[in-house]
Amino acid sequence: MKETLGTIALLIGIGVLLLSGCAGTTPTPTVTLVPTVIPKAASVPNIEHAAPPAIADGVVYYGSLDSNLYAVDIQTGQEKWRFKTGGDVLVVPAIADRVVYFGSSDNNFYAVDIRTGQEKWRLKIGGAITTSAAIADGVAYFGSDDNNLYAVDIPTGQEKWRFETGREIYAAPAIADGVVYFGSLDTHLYAVDIQTGEQKWKFKAGGQLGFAAPAIADGVVYFGNFDTHFYAVDIQTGEQKWKFKTGARISAGGGFLPSPIADGVVYFGSNDNNFYAVIIETGQEKWRFETGGDMHASSAMGDGVVYFGSHDGNIYAVDSQTGQEKWRFKAGTLPKGGDFEGIASSPAIVGGVVYFGGVGGDLIAVDIQTGQESWRFKP
Repeated sequence: MKETLGTIALLIGIGVLLLSGCAGTTPTPTVTLVPTVIPKAASVPNIEHAAPPAIADGVVYYGSLDSNLYAVDIQTGQEKWRFKTGGDVLVVPAIADRVVYFGSSDNNFYAVDIRTGQEKWRLKIGGAITTSAAIADGVAYFGSDDNNLYAVDIPTGQEKWRFETGREIYAAPAIADGVVYFGSLDTHLYAVDIQTGEQKWKFKAGGQLGFAAPAIADGVVYFGNFDTHFYAVDIQTGEQKWKFKTGARISAGGGFLPSPIADGVVYFGSNDNNFYAVIIETGQEKWRFETGGDMHASSAMGDGVVYFGSHDGNIYAVDSQTGQEKWRFKAGTLPKGGDFEGIASSPAIVGGVVYFGGVGGDLIAVDIQTGQESWRFKP
């Protein structure tokens, strides 16, 4: 993969899943999907990180720097199968019609049967696949470090079109009303027609949209940026509605996946060590929560509680209305001297348990009521 953002090499796994009219007759399983970025510590080689999980029908699917996609039983934490690729698997898998779709740094996009772990097809492209796929109407959309967004027919694995930007794409796409929205390191947010692959508009931000996966609500697209701002842009016109300034670049929440939006509030973290709640109508701060480190992963919402990780090594559970901490879970850090420490995975919530990937490739399950570990899978 290409080196970006100065001297730090980041391998990105970001995902958005839209289940809409996918081909096939088998009903689509219920899926919980949470994307993130999983950085590899430059000064600590051979450290493996687990990508954040997708969950379907009692099975957790997640990738790792060991080149595998794992399927793990959600109740027991036991491995069901693993699928080996030729590179790092740092994207969140997308699941539709009992097939899991994901890319690898080996330049291949894979379709694998979720029951057997057997490959159905693969598509070779011109670069590492650096985002998770958004799926709509039987087509998967994903980005690459070859600067292109791809549209691929999922029944056949054939490319439908590609859209070229000026730099690498590390932002997972989001789809609404026949338009796919995504960011690029060339500092633009793009709106592209999903049928034709033609641009509708592009919005220039003040910095790189390296990890700016957009969230869409009520005709507005929301995303974070390396210029320290969180933006709100009209999806029809591409015009800015407001921007909110933090104390450092935003590479979590609004950066790594569509930020959670609930009750008129959007939630995201910043590299200034703060997690923010911002009113989407006005762009005004509702509250902020300070952690002991910056945030390189997105958050998840459930029953009025927002869950997120920090590079201080903790997963936090915080009341979404008040910003008050309910509990924290210490998941550990990288060895001392690593460029990245703490939690680099977004959580997924199912059945009263929050799941997230940890340092060393572990998948960790924590009870959302008590904040106590339920089980841990070690590849």
